[in-house]
Amino acid sequence: MVFSAETHEARADEWSSREIERQARLFRRAPLRFLLGGNIHQGQVEYEWNHLASKLRVRNVEWHRRMTEPRVHPLFVIVEGEVESWERVT
Repeated sequence: MVFSAETHEARADEWSSREIERQARLFRRAPLRFLLGGNIHQGQVEYEWNHLASKLRVRNVEWHRRMTEPRVHPLFVIVEGEVESWERVT
């Protein structure tokens, strides 16, 4: 898909104001250190990896098959720890 102003606007129209507010609350609660890099808990990496895998299983089976192991951006250092407290783990 090619992203343009029109596709962005169409996508934005699909979002309810409730979803936009939910995303804004999550962003405000995320600590600045998480947004700018630093230490990231192993549990958070696994949580994000599994979340991505579940989406790809449905949306793009080929990409899902090619998933090997999580890699993080060089700004992050993986340390022992659980999923971050702001995540809604089900």
